[in-house]
Amino acid sequence: MDEIMLKLDHTEKTVRTELSDEELASARLFAEKIDLQNRTMVLQYGIEAQRRVYRLSESAHLAIPESDLNEVESLLKKLLSQLNAFEKEALSRKNPGLDGKEAFQRFHSLYDRFNSRMSECARRLDLLRSSLLRHIERLEGYSDSYLNIIREFDLYLYAGEVCLAENRSDIQPRLLENAQKSGRMEDQIILKNAAEDLQMFEKKLSDLSISRQLPVQIIAELRLIQGTDTVMAENLRRLILNIFPLYRHAIVIAMEQSGEQAVDPKQIKAADDTLRDAIQTVLKEENEKRLSQKEYADAFHQSLKGSPGSAI
Repeated sequence: MDEIMLKLDHTEKTVRTELSDEELASARLFAEKIDLQNRTMVLQYGIEAQRRVYRLSESAHLAIPESDLNEVESLLKKLLSQLNAFEKEALSRKNPGLDGKEAFQRFHSLYDRFNSRMSECARRLDLLRSSLLRHIERLEGYSDSYLNIIREFDLYLYAGEVCLAENRSDIQPRLLENAQKSGRMEDQIILKNAAEDLQMFEKKLSDLSISRQLPVQIIAELRLIQGTDTVMAENLRRLILNIFPLYRHAIVIAMEQSGEQAVDPKQIKAADDTLRDAIQTVLKEENEKRLSQKEYADAFHQSLKGSPGSAI
């Protein structure tokens, strides 16, 4: 968990937007229009960026189903079960009376049945792979949208800091000096109100900074989902285009070398083990990616619970 939290902290520090000179100049001009005495303006400051995060996060989460990955897992587990059943029956000695040619024909029939199921599995996996690739592209669009929102937060925060710096270095000292010189109650009240306005705006900027964590984390989660999808899509490509054809080739070679007699059990077992190991590796890697993704999300949500003002 500590490693996950370190990754989370690293993500927060590295997901930054590069504000251009034009944007910084625009933010400085905007800072001049911030009226800290206007409580309504202060309360509404940056709220549109917060609302955009909320609206987009709702739509993004609805558009991120796990159904494709679940079906991939189900198909591979089913194929693994069918492979085990094929091997068990192919290596069975329940018909010891069969001569070599009959044993060959029996094996050929069993293999044809399993090969048909493997072909159907490959066809479905290829469709799911295409769906995963489209999903990766769709998530990239969401990531770009969240990066734009982070940029908006950064502009609000930069303009707010400029405003605070101006108040701390110029306005507050002048009000303090004026109150000390005049000694009037009215000037003391003006100084006190100005200090409260400044504190309220500082709290608002702190709230915006916390709100900014949400799109940062969502981007991190989208990247994790993209990573899981990318690994699975590549694994499916490897299974469909490499592993399955190599398995078929190994079985065909074994049948050819048998001379239409009983096929060598060692060759069958070796080919089955290669296919079985490849499927199990894909399932294990996919499961590890999902677990890492869940731990990362849980760590962030836990960190938000411990942050003051974390509710948006």
